[in-house]
Amino acid sequence: MARWSFLKFDSPGPVWVHMNGFGLLVGALFPFYAFQFFGTAAFSWWFVMGCLCSGILVGSCCFLLFNRYYQAQLNKEASARERLEVSEHKMRQIAYRDELTGLPSRCHFYERFDGLLEKAREEGQKVALMFLDLDHFKKINDTLGHGIGDQVLKVVGQRLQNIVVSSVKVARFGGDEFVVLVHPANDRVVRSLAERICELIKAPIQHGHFELYVRTSIGICIFPEDGTNSDTLIKHADIAMYRAKEQSGNRFCFFSGEMAKKEEHLLQLEGRLHRALELNELHLEYQPQLNLETNRIIGAEALLRWNHPELGIVRPDLFIPVAEETGLIIPIGEWVLRTACRQAAHWPESEQPLGISVNLSARQLNDPHFESIVQSALSDSGLAPERLMLEITESLVVEDDQQAIRVLSRILDMGVGIALDDFGTGYSSLNYLQRLPITSLKIDRSNVTAAESDPASAAILLAVIQLAGRLSLDVVAEGVETESQVAMLQEYGCSQVQGFWFSRPLPGEQLARMLAEDFQTRTSPVTEEPSVALAVPV
Repeated sequence: MARWSFLKFDSPGPVWVHMNGFGLLVGALFPFYAFQFFGTAAFSWWFVMGCLCSGILVGSCCFLLFNRYYQAQLNKEASARERLEVSEHKMRQIAYRDELTGLPSRCHFYERFDGLLEKAREEGQKVALMFLDLDHFKKINDTLGHGIGDQVLKVVGQRLQNIVVSSVKVARFGGDEFVVLVHPANDRVVRSLAERICELIKAPIQHGHFELYVRTSIGICIFPEDGTNSDTLIKHADIAMYRAKEQSGNRFCFFSGEMAKKEEHLLQLEGRLHRALELNELHLEYQPQLNLETNRIIGAEALLRWNHPELGIVRPDLFIPVAEETGLIIPIGEWVLRTACRQAAHWPESEQPLGISVNLSARQLNDPHFESIVQSALSDSGLAPERLMLEITESLVVEDDQQAIRVLSRILDMGVGIALDDFGTGYSSLNYLQRLPITSLKIDRSNVTAAESDPASAAILLAVIQLAGRLSLDVVAEGVETESQVAMLQEYGCSQVQGFWFSRPLPGEQLARMLAEDFQTRTSPVTEEPSVALAVPV
């Protein structure tokens, strides 16, 4: 209606005047031209008055027609405006309200959070932000389907609604993430609320004939100590949440400055790790494995090391998780496998072929090209398949044991050995010894150490060794450091060991020279203290 803006329907006087003025003009011009053409014979005052009245009538009719058209246009515009307002209202509802849980959405949360921070800044009060993430929620979606996952999210949303009061607000941030705002906040109230949330969420969820158990990890940060704007506070709460997950989950953790420094360090580490492989900063060391009965080396485990020109020796427990998270473990793991196979192929020949053990990550096992990589590494190096041992951990196969079993079975068919590493540190289910396609069992150093002083741990260690023997599995004890541990393991029937009692991890060239010598008289322990950095495998 912009083109009719000069007309005002609520004040039609000017329009009527203009229309009738136009009619009078037409009515006056008609007798004037009639006088010009027909002369005085056609001219009379009655004729003039009739023309003027007719002009006014025509102007009034035009006004009425225009008025009706204009009214229709106004009604049409009002109807369109009303529909637009209704549509905008629905869009705001969709944007501001999460359809699945009924909680305020991420968009609404940001608006509320920014306003709350401004108010708290003016009043000098504190605001607590809690960032919640459900532990292992992906497993529910993958195993039971996204429909069940949505039902779980609905239940969690309903439970979080129970904590909403005037000082506590809840919103769904996205996926399985939720946020809670507390204003005004103090340490006692925030801790109590976090404990209550953990208890609420971990209550069983009934689904059909069985129950689902969900846990949550909560990261907490406080305004203004931990940040002065919404983006910074959310980032810091997210960092604290991941720290809670690292501590086995189902707990809450407050943000600290040290966490930010660690995250920044890991970010820098990631950037440097991208270049480490191409700059030849990575190398392997090999820890020999000894057969106590023959007193001969039977193989070695390949351990990944990173020597950075500025950072120096970077501990594997720092950079391996970064490689896992970023996916760099795929190319790095392939490099480790190929390098270890080439090194083992050049070891001196002995009566018993020496084996090489290489650790696997979950990402490698899920890589669709992994089997072809193993075959390629063997064929390129000329290493016999039976000399290669791939080591997996319990946690690696627990996530998706059926897929892991299929892949490992095909690798076993190649003639490659499979070892269950760090046994006793994860779920330690004896059922895995029967279900998994493995040929060897590696007992973690913590079990060996505990068995020296704890009779119950010693009984468990003995039972595991005997059970493995009955299942025709080779047993290797890791982290053996003392004569007393060696004697205990020999008594229990475990003859294969690796650890500082016999040798620390060595560069490939040094191990090759050692293998060329006679080791039958080498039984004395290493005098140097064990190094944590050297003891952590890939």
